[in-house]
Amino acid sequence: MNHYRVIFFILLAVTALILCGCTQPTDPDNDSPHYGWPGPGVQTASSNSPIMANVDFGYVDLTDPQTREQMAKADLLVLETSMYWSPLYNEGTFAEVRALHPNIKIVAYNCAHGTWARWGDVDPELQPFGYDWYTALRPYWTYTTTGDTMMTWTGRIAVNILDPNCRAAMIGVLLEHAPRWSNRFDGVFWDHFNEFLWIPDYIPNLEGEMDLDEDGIPHREDEDEMAAYRLASENLIQEVRAAFGDDFIQIVNGGRALVDSVFASMVDGMFYEHFPEAGFWGADVLADCLDPTVPNNLLAAKHWPRTRNGGPWLILSNERIFRFMDPYSQFIDYRFAEWNRVIALLAGVTVCYHSDDELMHWGWPEVELQLGQSLGGMTRVDNTYSRAFEHGSVTMTLTPQRGVAPDAITFEIIQDGEVVQSYDFPEHFP
Repeated sequence: MNHYRVIFFILLAVTALILCGCTQPTDPDNDSPHYGWPGPGVQTASSNSPIMANVDFGYVDLTDPQTREQMAKADLLVLETSMYWSPLYNEGTFAEVRALHPNIKIVAYNCAHGTWARWGDVDPELQPFGYDWYTALRPYWTYTTTGDTMMTWTGRIAVNILDPNCRAAMIGVLLEHAPRWSNRFDGVFWDHFNEFLWIPDYIPNLEGEMDLDEDGIPHREDEDEMAAYRLASENLIQEVRAAFGDDFIQIVNGGRALVDSVFASMVDGMFYEHFPEAGFWGADVLADCLDPTVPNNLLAAKHWPRTRNGGPWLILSNERIFRFMDPYSQFIDYRFAEWNRVIALLAGVTVCYHSDDELMHWGWPEVELQLGQSLGGMTRVDNTYSRAFEHGSVTMTLTPQRGVAPDAITFEIIQDGEVVQSYDFPEHFP
């Protein structure tokens, strides 16, 4: 079958990402509301593996019963705020989701340093949160070194979180809307925090460079401004905690919390976008995320965030797919998320799936697992990693290929005495 091997290595699409793992069970907690937000509930993740999240930065129609049922299978939901604090969309649907999964956590996606320009044109009666967010932050818009309105993404205007009044305005909108709606979030998902304020390399029609403190020095060349941005990020986390209480969940996207244990200790979880590229670099990225000598390996990082409200939430995400031909001459589109789930099971962290390989829309695995409580931590023999659960086991081996090639990993998941999923390139089941 060597002639197939040659074909298999001609990939039509290979992006970058794979997985890794470590150990440890999660910590449960209790409950009490604060400012209209639910407090911590009994966290099912500690007795249910894998721990699952559904993450969507756009619109999810929770009025659809089938969608609601699928979303409620997760332990954590990340949903865009304006779509659920509005009389136009989804009013009252969180209660129906919680009826299906009483201990689920639902957090509100928010940009940590910007506002959509389109929110200035919406009907404030139909999209009140978006309009109020835009209006409250209008005085804090930032401008480039040439005077252009600064964007952090196409259509998203950067605001100056270095200004305490800007941060207070953001928190004020959240405080105003929290008790107003029947859809109660458990916390927020901040997008995003880094060592500096990251923006894409190219934003159409944007002229000049970012300059938050308006001193004429571009952000990436201004050490004082970048330091002030890092401090402002910390202040925002602390100020939100003071406003909403210790039970309030804060999960952060961006690279800072993935390598900075002090910053991570301030929040309840981190989002590893494009895992394992997020937080790890180099040719041996898979081995590094499992290596206890690497300071930010998953086993170490898992102990950085708070555990008060069902955390820590370390969410492994990768929306990408690759394609190969299997031994039966069938082209297979395979999701990196399948490998991420194996790593998440080994490490005792959270995984999410996506429905496409371009946008951050939620998805769900074709092979559902219920492995139950772990029976111990991860074990390693050479390059093989395994973990036992009440109802089965997970085994993963890193091959000599390493890197992020499709043949760099093999795995097998056993549930109730049967192999329910496996991957040994180019073989795969199911």
